[in-house]
Parts: sequence; C-alpha cells; structure tokens
Amino acid sequence: MSEALNERMMEFGDRVAAEVDKPSNRNPRKNQHRKDSIDRVD
Repeated sequence: MSEALNERMMEFGDRVAAEVDKPSNRNPRKNQHRKDSIDRVD
C-alpha cells in the first residue's frame, strides 16, 4: 500500500473514531461492534 493512501486511511479512521466517541453517541452497547470493526481494519 502506498504511503499517501495509508495516511489518508489513518486520517479517515481517526475522524470516524472521533464521531463514535462523541458524548451524544456514547452508548457502549450500540457502538461496540462499530469500534471493533474499525480497530480490525489495520
């Protein structure tokens, strides 16, 4: 994988994680599977 693409994917992952971690979305039971699938992407 190219460096630039890898960096863009990391940035996207960080943005998604920030969205999931917003207090309004903080429902661990609902969001757990989403966080886990994001973590497995690497």
